[in-house]
Amino acid sequence: MIEYLHGKLIEKTPTNAIVDCNGIGYFLNITVRTFDELPIVDTELLLFMHLIHREDVMELYGFISCRERAMFRKLIKVSQIGPRVAMGILSGAKVEELEHFIYTEDIESIMKLPGVGRKKAERLILELRGKIVEKERKETLSSDAEQAIEVLLSLGFTKKEANSRIRSVLQENEKADLETLVRKSIKY
Repeated sequence: MIEYLHGKLIEKTPTNAIVDCNGIGYFLNITVRTFDELPIVDTELLLFMHLIHREDVMELYGFISCRERAMFRKLIKVSQIGPRVAMGILSGAKVEELEHFIYTEDIESIMKLPGVGRKKAERLILELRGKIVEKERKETLSSDAEQAIEVLLSLGFTKKEANSRIRSVLQENEKADLETLVRKSIKY
């Protein structure tokens, strides 16, 4: 497997780039987000790679960060999401935004991404929420906020509603305790 390419950028468009590595030009499929981060032509760069090899074709996909490549690899493991759709998704949303959409089960926002309808959005949430969500949740919310979400879930709120309400209370008062979080989020 090719892990990364280090070479000179020869050509770039919003969907692909050509990188010269020791006299060999590699054609890479890239996301719009990666395109935005690329340096000017004739500049050295490093792109993280993913190779897809099928019977009839070998394709290289390049990413500006390891995190974007990791998300691409997770997306292509979801049934009915191929590399082209995964690239469209990553072109339409930053990795952090996509993780947030999955965590909050925001189907409408996911459906706005290129190549994603309701069924694919639901499938993304179903298959990825356990792989991505728990990590983000622990990093961004205090233990009181996590407990408050669990209380709201037990009261019949959806994950999306509970998360949204708790975050709204936290915007007003970052240091709210468990009781305050629950009481104010129910009033919203």
